[in-house]
Amino acid sequence: MNIRCKLPAKLEKDHEWLVAHMKKIAATFAALGKLSAADLAPLWAEYDSKMRAHLLEEEAVCIPLLRAYFTPQETGKVVESILSLAPAVAMGSVRRPAREPATHAPTCWPADPVLASRSASSSTPWAVRRPSCAS
Repeated sequence: MNIRCKLPAKLEKDHEWLVAHMKKIAATFAALGKLSAADLAPLWAEYDSKMRAHLLEEEAVCIPLLRAYFTPQETGKVVESILSLAPAVAMGSVRRPAREPATHAPTCWPADPVLASRSASSSTPWAVRRPSCAS
């Protein structure tokens, strides 16, 4: 995104911290034979708190900029490359923005060609119920 708009430096710093913290969590999880779940709990709580705040900030700052300065075709290519590396179970993570409670259906989905193509070929219930942004 930095090729067309300037993002706050804090977002990149957040990414560095989050990746480093995920590595700490993975190392702690791998050592659960020597460590207990009680050792993992504070690491996870800190990660969860910072990740949620980061996602809210990305939704408030990055998504509007992305939609303003990039075409759906451009973003689709990037989203496809990212999602192609994720396991299929991770698709549930992109269903609802972090700012919306789980009981509230999203009011608008972007015209995302990657999600549209995946949901069109999917038999999952959410693919059928996806609302459209078109009015």
